[in-house]
Amino acid sequence: MIFTEKTSATTNNCVSEAIQALNEQNLRLIRQNDSVWHTYFKPILLAALLVLLGAGIAVLLNIFLS
Repeated sequence: MIFTEKTSATTNNCVSEAIQALNEQNLRLIRQNDSVWHTYFKPILLAALLVLLGAGIAVLLNIFLS
């Protein structure tokens, strides 16, 4: 019985450490993804939205001025 309790405690400790390591890895990946979003995707999406907005204004001006 003592051996089983000791093994169970050791297993729980190993599982706890593994979960903690995975949590730390997930936090690093989240920070990395956030950095990629701010560095690449966000400026590209903003530029695309500005182009679409400009095209929409040009079409509206063309309709109203013709």
